Amino acid sequence: MCKPTFPKKPAFFYFVLHKKFAFMEANELLIYQGKVCPYCGKASKFVDSKVVYGRSYGMIYLCQPCNAYCGVHKGTTKALGRLANKELRDLKIQVHAAFDAIWKNNHMRRTDAYKWLADKLEVEARFSHIGMMSEELCSRAIAACNEYVHTVGAIASNLTVPAT
Repeated sequence: MCKPTFPKKPAFFYFVLHKKFAFMEANELLIYQGKVCPYCGKASKFVDSKVVYGRSYGMIYLCQPCNAYCGVHKGTTKALGRLANKELRDLKIQVHAAFDAIWKNNHMRRTDAYKWLADKLEVEARFSHIGMMSEELCSRAIAACNEYVHTVGAIASNLTVPAT
């Protein structure tokens, strides 16, 4: 009895089966998992953060030649985002400051703020997470968040509170 033959599947087929990473190229997936450096394209190393910080805060993915790294969820090997060099780490700090001003000041819930940001940046929700952002996306996110806070502040300052 003959076995049926199937056409060869494209490289990204395996990832199509997983909704989280649908249609993502294999190398791109590895970048978002912290396993490949987005700057040099080489495999990152899974090391203790003591290598970078001088004391241990847990494990990280590290590309030493590029000085790019990313932490992981405690007790796992799951990256918190993609590897980031100094420039990107600085931008992510700025994005957090601008983004946190939206949800921490009760303008909207955090999950709604991420959905809003994804819509503003025209990206899938999973890429609106700051850990996943590139330099370009960080710059756009900072501008969008600052515009939102400025607009809401301008509206709030024009409201009059009735006398009690």
